[in-house]
Formats: sequence, C-alpha cells, structure tokens
Amino acid sequence: GVRVWEIMSRGLGHGRGARRRRVLVLAIRLVNDVLIALSARSIGAIVVTNNARDFAAIREVRPFALTIVPA
Repeated sequence: GVRVWEIMSRGLGHGRGARRRRVLVLAIRLVNDVLIALSARSIGAIVVTNNARDFAAIREVRPFALTIVPA
C-alpha cells in the first residue's frame, strides 16, 4: 500500500528549506495524534494528554474519550 508519509510529502508541494520540513513534521505529528485517538476509540480507551489543541480538533471530527491534564 501507499505510505501515509508519502502522501503527505506529496501534498506539501515542491517547496524547499526549513519551512517545508517544519510543515512536514507538524503534519506527521498530527497524523500520529489521529492514529492514537482512533486506536483509543476502537478499544474504548481514554486518551490522556496535555495536547489540548490537537486532540480537541480531532475530537470535533471523530468523537473519542479525552482527558486533558496540565502540562
């Protein structure tokens, strides 16, 4: 199958330099957070994190149990 990272890197266009790398790193982190959220949802687990912004955004698209803790 096609790797998620390949799709994401293609979607970022042909830009160069630090900005493109930074965008790719942020996109990969978000994909990892989505995988965590969906995995927890599939087994009925609660995601416990201090990353309120990303996980709250994911939760708007696909509900899952979430507990935010202070950093």
